[in-house]
Amino acid sequence: LTPEVLGFGWRATRAKVFFGLGFQDRQSSVVVMSSTPTKSGSTTGIGPFFRKLKEKQRQQLANYFPSLVDASFTTPRTRQAFMEEEAKQFAANIRLMEKDIRGLKLADETFMATCQQVLTSDLPRVYDFGDDGHVHAVGELDTIGRGCQVEDLVKVQQELSQGMEQDVLTPMKQWLFAWTTVQERLKELEEMRIEVDSRKRQVFALRQQEAKHKEALDSARNDHQKKNKAKTLEDTWRTQQRKDAKLANATATYQSMESEVLEELAGLIRDAVCLKSYLAACTEFQREAYQSLTHALLGTHGNGGPSQGPESK
Repeated sequence: LTPEVLGFGWRATRAKVFFGLGFQDRQSSVVVMSSTPTKSGSTTGIGPFFRKLKEKQRQQLANYFPSLVDASFTTPRTRQAFMEEEAKQFAANIRLMEKDIRGLKLADETFMATCQQVLTSDLPRVYDFGDDGHVHAVGELDTIGRGCQVEDLVKVQQELSQGMEQDVLTPMKQWLFAWTTVQERLKELEEMRIEVDSRKRQVFALRQQEAKHKEALDSARNDHQKKNKAKTLEDTWRTQQRKDAKLANATATYQSMESEVLEELAGLIRDAVCLKSYLAACTEFQREAYQSLTHALLGTHGNGGPSQGPESK
């Protein structure tokens, strides 16, 4: 952490890393892909809807009863699942920290506002009988602050709030926003994976039908049967060729999207290590603010000498 001069004797930590600088460039490069790819065939409509719905149900069933469902069509997502789960836990942690830091920021603002109010209030005075027999106040009326520069306290509070918001809370919000964007992309990626797996199963079923139609053609007893079975075989073959092409396009689309989304997720995970620096910045802001507040109250510099006005380290 590199201390930076903020005025009035502050040395605040400003860790200029991914959250504050590189994040904007990476954020602008996130492009949400369409959920209806044109090259891989239609993914909307009743037919595709039920095909993907059945595939989802099969894969969910396979999680509990592996022996009942052929899982050879399922595209592995182990890497994605591990990264997503750990990033989700980190997001939960950063939300907890953001909530507590906001509470701390509000407590600081309330405390310093109360200090300003109290310090500008009058000190109670001792009253005694005077020579004239009447009760008089002993000593002059004075404030609790007794010469304390209240405007210095206002400046401390403003700089603390600004620093906490800009250099601690804003980077956390940026990471969470990026995580929300990646989560949406992960949902789209999962839908595309189901699309590919359902097409794999569909093509496999067509190949089985083709094999059965070939056997039926070989066992045809007359020309009429052969003609009908040959026509059925040809229709099945043409359907299979068309579905094969759609499967190839869907697979290519999925692989391209998977590479992009997992790279975005990996980038977020790598940048998560910066949270420690921002927590350190938070404590540094607190330390410098309350140290400046102490000097303002006592009318001293950092070395304990008398104050000649606001510090400007």
